[in-house]
Amino acid sequence: MSDEIRSTEMTQELHAFRRRGADRGWLCWVALRMADMWDWVDKRDIDKHAITGFGLYLAAKATFWGMDFANLAIAAKVPGLEIAAIIASVTAIVSMMAGVIVKFHFNARTE
Repeated sequence: MSDEIRSTEMTQELHAFRRRGADRGWLCWVALRMADMWDWVDKRDIDKHAITGFGLYLAAKATFWGMDFANLAIAAKVPGLEIAAIIASVTAIVSMMAGVIVKFHFNARTE
């Protein structure tokens, strides 16, 4: 049997499965629409892009926080070593998080 015939038979079986007699309620209709929506999102990798974009947005927010903190601490006459230690402790975690998110994004795109 050729692949084209097999895919047509599988499509017919899928349509028959989706139209079972017991699946006539509104809850089944909602579940089917949600599954269709998720298939649409997953096919276009929208979820992966959203996770990556949100993670990098958080990294940018942490960077801007570090700059604001440094300006406020300098104005309050806090020693520079303490400012650097606080900023480094926060941005080290954020940069590791951003690295993991970017790695996830590129690994997810290859699968």
